[in-house]
Amino acid sequence: MKYFTPARYVAFNASDDGVANRADEEWEQALSDYRKHVRRIRGKLPTSVRHLGEKLCLHDAEYLGMTKISIPGSPGDVAILSVRAGHQPSLLVYVLAAEPFVSRPLEAVIFETTHPHWLYDEIDVGEDGILTHEILLSDGRVLKLRFVAFDTLSPQVALTSESKVELSATA
Repeated sequence: MKYFTPARYVAFNASDDGVANRADEEWEQALSDYRKHVRRIRGKLPTSVRHLGEKLCLHDAEYLGMTKISIPGSPGDVAILSVRAGHQPSLLVYVLAAEPFVSRPLEAVIFETTHPHWLYDEIDVGEDGILTHEILLSDGRVLKLRFVAFDTLSPQVALTSESKVELSATA
């Protein structure tokens, strides 16, 4: 992550007021820089990725997990991230260009490990056109997905008259 780094997040939450205040100023500058970055790359982003970067707010969404599957005939494996914002579950579906990378670059007591939630994320596009989505989770993990296609699905759960659960996906 270039803008919303784990180290910057830890400093932002420091108990020392001087450290936290300096980190707050740095955070505001990082936010401004990231917004400029997204505006610069906007024209290179598919509509679904622009929506993810500009409209879909997943801050504080509960992170439910990631699954990777192979689909015959697909240009790459597919990663599915499951999240829940409020009571609304969402699936983020990525056609991968590379294996997902999960790291924990920094250990700190501020990182809550029991129920991870989405803190911050960054989108980028390389010279080769490969898209990148990096996500900082509240347990200190950073998920990095390099992908060629993306979409979101919102599973809707409905009970039928026979009390069976049916799932339908809406994009």
